[in-house]
Amino acid sequence: MRTDALIDVLATDNRKNIRPLGLVMAAWIVCGAFVSAILLHFSIGIRPDIVVAMGTWRFVLKMALLVAATAMIARTSISVGRPITINVRPICIGLAALLASAVALEVAVTPRAEWGARWLGTNAVTCVVAIPALSVAPLAALLMFMRSAAPSSPGRAGAVLGAMAAAVGATLYGTHCIDDSALFVATWYACGALPIVVLGTFLGRRLLQW
Repeated sequence: MRTDALIDVLATDNRKNIRPLGLVMAAWIVCGAFVSAILLHFSIGIRPDIVVAMGTWRFVLKMALLVAATAMIARTSISVGRPITINVRPICIGLAALLASAVALEVAVTPRAEWGARWLGTNAVTCVVAIPALSVAPLAALLMFMRSAAPSSPGRAGAVLGAMAAAVGATLYGTHCIDDSALFVATWYACGALPIVVLGTFLGRRLLQW
């Protein structure tokens, strides 16, 4: 067999065995989120007034914000699995703009006298503890997924996966949290996500080398 023909055969066979990276990642995320959902159910649980809350604009905005952030980070998460240099600045700017827009809306419709109370909320401590706890399983799943990929920067890949896991954990926690203000979310949810991003960076540098 000629060399060109052999290369064509190998390339064709390889394409048949490649599964879409996004679908594989989604499957791992679902597995990790499922474990976290069980943890949520048997620990702090879903807020008892969630049906009523779903009819309020602040709750809807909070969940939409968390889902949008998760989707934005997911696109970058797929990219960091490839052996190319990824610029994470756009996603950082995008997330900051998303949060800033939500905060601006909150401030515009809330009397100034209530800003402090809505910023502090009633569950700040629970928030910064629960979000990292609910993010561990998704982070573990994503790191296992990324072990079969080829990130060009393991530390950066780990950070992005940490942010992805934190977004999943924060979204799950959002169904428990009664503090729906964007001021609260932008501050305390971000504080809860930070440890997982740092942990993801640390583990990525050690587990994703190739």
